[in-house]
Parts: sequence; structure tokens; C-alpha cells
Amino acid sequence: MRLARRLLPLAALALLLLALSPSLAAAAETTPDKPPAAAELPATAAGQKQSTAAAAAAAAAAAAAAGPNASAAAAGAPPQYPNPDAPPLKFAVVNQVQFHLEVVAGAVHVLRGLTSLDVHVYLPAKVLAQNWYGFASWMRGAPGVQWRQLKDYDGRERYDLAWFLSPEYHVPYVEQVVAAMQPKVTLLYVHNAHMPEKDFARLKRLQQAAGVPFVTLAPHVARYIQNRTAGTDAAVDPAWVLPVYPYAAAKACTMQDLVDARKPGGSPPCLRGFSVQGRIESSRRNYSAVWGQIAGYRKEHGAHSLSSFRLNILGEAVEKFFVPR
Repeated sequence: MRLARRLLPLAALALLLLALSPSLAAAAETTPDKPPAAAELPATAAGQKQSTAAAAAAAAAAAAAAGPNASAAAAGAPPQYPNPDAPPLKFAVVNQVQFHLEVVAGAVHVLRGLTSLDVHVYLPAKVLAQNWYGFASWMRGAPGVQWRQLKDYDGRERYDLAWFLSPEYHVPYVEQVVAAMQPKVTLLYVHNAHMPEKDFARLKRLQQAAGVPFVTLAPHVARYIQNRTAGTDAAVDPAWVLPVYPYAAAKACTMQDLVDARKPGGSPPCLRGFSVQGRIESSRRNYSAVWGQIAGYRKEHGAHSLSSFRLNILGEAVEKFFVPR
């Protein structure tokens, strides 16, 4: 099934970071926390010089390996740092909103296998201190990571690569942090391509200064950005990657477990199958395409072929929603 075939090795991001490593080593919704005021972070330097040879190599690798029609996903063991004798790379992950945490987990999983240093992850206080969505319970003990609140960034620490996972939210804050961190490579990971034009224009300026293509979560987001800028003087051809944090259940989930969970006083349901998570809204996710793929597979291979298939829809329903039988 096409859903399963999407889970391929993370070729795009791995190639991008492999291209970066020699040059870098040689160079050796609402926010729960109020972002630092502009005065607390260095002002953005005019014409910030981020278009280094490393960034150009990364752009070429990303464009070649992860264009809008390419698929890239990470699963299983994290990739290994390509040159153990070179100075280790210093990575930062920044997510200034309390959602998109499943993407934080995937990004951490990919990056921590590419350096011997801890990956620094900056998140809102609510996520770490209040265990928002239970994220801290299952991720805080992950090795190779330093978890930090947004306010903990001192405005002086520098990074080889900074990955902004929700840059379309609070763009001025992202601009300030990019200017302060001065990363050799800046990755802007766009989720919602229909952001207001004012924010999109500011992100495009950041992307152009970085010299690395926008990175998106899925091909339809990449296509939307591509179409939005087609025919303009600032056309954008984004890459897309899907970093995934592999989950291994302590106990394999069986059909009987699911049956027992429905009984009064039954045990909590176990996780099984695919999940489509996030606000249930047709403008964000194409559920009809999913139903069509499932129906087509059933028609081609018979109902028995889906006997072990399970799809979980997780999220807040903000409009009428139905699942075809």
C-alpha cells in the first residue's frame, strides 16, 4: 500500500547533513512562553552571511534528493555520524509552540545519530515543566539530548545547524533567534504553507539568506509553496522530509487486547497501526485521499487483505467528520 511505501530511509536529510559535515567540521496556535523581547537578542545583521559553501552544498543535495516529488522518512536506528575523526557538529532544534511535538521527536532521533555532542532542544516551559501531552514522560530520558526551555537560550551560544520546526508561528521571534544563534545552516521546516503573506515574505527572506531550500513535512505542502511562488521573481522549490521517531511497544498489541479494552473495566487500549494526528480539519489533511487509497486496496486485494490494518485518527474535531464504512 502507498501509505506503507512512504516509510523509506531519510535519504534527503541524511544527504543534506553529509554534504554539510566536511565544511562545518572544517569551520569547527499560541506560545505558552513569551518569546524574548527584541532587545534581549542581538539585532538581525543586514545581509547576514549564511550562504556558505556548506549551505550551497546542502541546497544542492536537498534539491537533488528531496524535491517536492521525493519521499524521505526515518525509521529504525538513527544514521551514524559520517566522520568520527572530524570535530563533532553542534545542533539545535527550536520549536516555540507547544504542538508539533511528534515532529520534535523525529528531528531529535535523526540528529542525535549525526554527532557525538548532545542535541540542544528548545521548547516552551509548558511542554517540559508541565509535561504537556505527556511528551516529557516518554522523551525526557532519551540519550544524546539536552532539553531546554526557550527562555534558557542566552543569546550567545552558536550552532552549526539550527532546525526551526514551526517557523511560520511568531516569525519575528524566529528572526531574532536565527540572528543570535548565527547557524552555519538554517533549516526552516514549514507545516502550514497558507500562512499570511506578511509572514511568508519574512520567512522567504530568511530562507534566501540561509541558502538552503525550505523543508516541509509532506509533498502537498511543498507543492503549495511551489505553486504560491510560481511566476514570481522569488519562486521557491521546497524539499520535504518526514523524520519519524520509532516506537517499540513493551508488549505487542493483539486483536484480543483491543477487544478487552472495550469491556467495562478493561485494560487501556494499546497502540496499533497507523495514526493520523492533529486537528481534524479538511484544509489541513486530505482524509478523502486516505479513504480512497484504503478502498482501492480493498477492491484490488479483497476485504481479507485489511484484516490486520488499523488506522487511528487522533485530534480535535473542528468540523463535521465521518469515516466511510
